[in-house]
This record gives sequence, structure tokens and C-alpha cells, in this order.
Amino acid sequence: VKDPEVAEAMNEYISSATLGTNIEPQLRQLDLLNVILEQGKNDDGTFPEGGFYSEAMKRMDQRWSRLRGVFANATVSGFELVNADANRSPPYAWIKTPEGTDALTLFQQTGLNGIPGSS
Repeated sequence: VKDPEVAEAMNEYISSATLGTNIEPQLRQLDLLNVILEQGKNDDGTFPEGGFYSEAMKRMDQRWSRLRGVFANATVSGFELVNADANRSPPYAWIKTPEGTDALTLFQQTGLNGIPGSS
């Protein structure tokens, strides 16, 4: 490459792309996974109260409940929560909206976070 700026940009890209993940985050992830594995399950197959999985399931229940509450509100008439019967899983919601409606803006107005989808 004859252009020094292009060569420098290529060099920076190759350097950053080949560095890999730093060892510290890998070790933290390993510690977290070990804690989760140590908690395991109770003899009856349930997860221990206050453990990683029970807290994650509790949070998903709260999020689904909040989302269903938004759809029960009259401000979202015409919208349809396609997987309204979901509980914890999947961790996403399929929303059917009327043509030309911006669902993401409506969600932001009701305090919900989301990402735009496709039609």
C-alpha cells in the first residue's frame, strides 16, 4: 500500500483484530460460571432462592408483567403482543403494529426500552 494513512489504518485494524480477549474478563467469567455451577439445583429440581437463576427468572417475570401491562393500557390500541403467553422465555417480544406506526417511539414514551425491528 503506497498511501501511508491507509497503511497505518490497516495496521491498526490488524493489530486490534488479532489481539483477542484480555485474560481478566475471561477469568471473571470463569469465576461467575463456577459460582453458578456451585449453586446448582435443589433436590426437587428448582433453583435455590436468591441464586443466579432464581433472580434471573424473577427479573424476566417482572419484565413480562410490565410489558403485558403496557399492552393492557388503551394507549397501545391496535398493537398486538404476538407471544403474550410467553413467561420468561423467549427473552424477547414479537409486536405486531398497525401499518405506519412507530412502536419504538411508543415504547420509549411508556418507559420501555427496545430496538427497532423489521416489517
